[in-house]
Amino acid sequence: PRPVVLTAKATLLENPITRLLVRTVGVVPLRRASDAIPAGGGGVLDPARNADAFAAVLDALEAGGIVLLFPEGKSHSDPALAPLKTGLARMALMARVERRLTRIPIIPIGLTFERKWEPRSRVLMQFGTPIMCVAGVADEPNDVTALTRRVDARLREVTLNFRSSEEAHQVLSVSSVLTDVLDTFRPLHTPD
Repeated sequence: PRPVVLTAKATLLENPITRLLVRTVGVVPLRRASDAIPAGGGGVLDPARNADAFAAVLDALEAGGIVLLFPEGKSHSDPALAPLKTGLARMALMARVERRLTRIPIIPIGLTFERKWEPRSRVLMQFGTPIMCVAGVADEPNDVTALTRRVDARLREVTLNFRSSEEAHQVLSVSSVLTDVLDTFRPLHTPD
């Protein structure tokens, strides 16, 4: 029943149609470093580029809302989890320090798409063990790097991660054969 605040890459604001949708739904746009630095690596990154977005996320948390973040910072079809960005950890620690929130649960969610390229295909959503950012707890990670590592480890527990695309394809092939042999197809509305 709590409100969920969505986040998305700020480049969605460049298209007038997605800009309207993003603003209508109340998505908080995040400016990624990869979008702010020109190709070639030259230029200086503005450390305040997400100040308004971070404030909006902290406001939502302070109001008791839920914030949906994508810590990889990109959509992809790679065979493994991409290295995580530090924004999630920075926001959680800012909520503790700046807003004095005493409990911030970070719930890792893994998504496994049956056919990512096909609209309306099934998605397996796995919830991992929450990471509790609790003020005053001795084993609580105090820095962004440590918390980012903990989130990465928990996400790896609920996601499929392969060394290569070939390995992922082999596992998919074997699982398809096993499914054909051991199971019958269930339509989307049929519970597992």
